[in-house]
Amino acid sequence: MGTRDTQQRIIDCAIELFNELGVKAVSLKRVAESLGISAGNLHYHFRTKEDVVLAIFDRIRNDSSQVSADDLQTPTVAHMHFMFERYASLVWRYRFFFRELSALTDAIPSVRRRYFENRREHMASLEQFFEKLIEVGVMRRPTPPTTVATLVTLSWMVSDNWLFYQDADSDGKHKELVERGFDLVMAIFQPYLCS
Repeated sequence: MGTRDTQQRIIDCAIELFNELGVKAVSLKRVAESLGISAGNLHYHFRTKEDVVLAIFDRIRNDSSQVSADDLQTPTVAHMHFMFERYASLVWRYRFFFRELSALTDAIPSVRRRYFENRREHMASLEQFFEKLIEVGVMRRPTPPTTVATLVTLSWMVSDNWLFYQDADSDGKHKELVERGFDLVMAIFQPYLCS
């Protein structure tokens, strides 16, 4: 098995364990044991747990950035729903990260820097999407002091935290919670929608 395959297996296993038990409760030794590899082999690929978390965040960033470019081509409420479901799926897949975001960004400066950079980029993309909704007549421009940026910030806060606010603990419950979360996001934008 190649180096890249082993790294991916380590990352996949760490995500599973972190989601189940939390980052603090999972040692690199436990990840190695779960994979059936030696601790030395794991340390060859990742020296510290922080290195694993950083590699996972790089995957999160990659997963979330692959989709934004097409969003401006489909400025509809239905596509907004699709975008929310897609993001909620990402949050669920990496739920440990979003659940422990504050602790992780405090403990790992490089994750903090990259997370906030990523958030700025995605919020700018969302602002462009909502500006497009205004441009095509699906949405009215908010009146000051409310701005598109304000609405995007509120929707981001709901999107990042809704599943954990509800304490979602199973995939079966997940879909229902995503729908209720989207209803909350729609409550933010409803006063500005034209139809």
